[in-house]
Amino acid sequence: MTSQLSGFGIEVQEKLRKAQSLWLEYRDATCASEASHVTGGSLYPLIHHTCLASVTKERTKRLKAFLTEMRNL
Repeated sequence: MTSQLSGFGIEVQEKLRKAQSLWLEYRDATCASEASHVTGGSLYPLIHHTCLASVTKERTKRLKAFLTEMRNL
């Protein structure tokens, strides 16, 4: 991803890095919340990791769309 950003301005790169950092916090909090009802149980890893995969897949889709849009400007 970093190499794909090299053609964009420093400001865009910094904003995207900050957004990504905040998104990681959101992802972790969201998935911990979704799995909280089974904390300590055998289902916790399954629910937590399924959430991580799902949320990450959606973020990847959005980032790809963003990069495509930025290249088309």
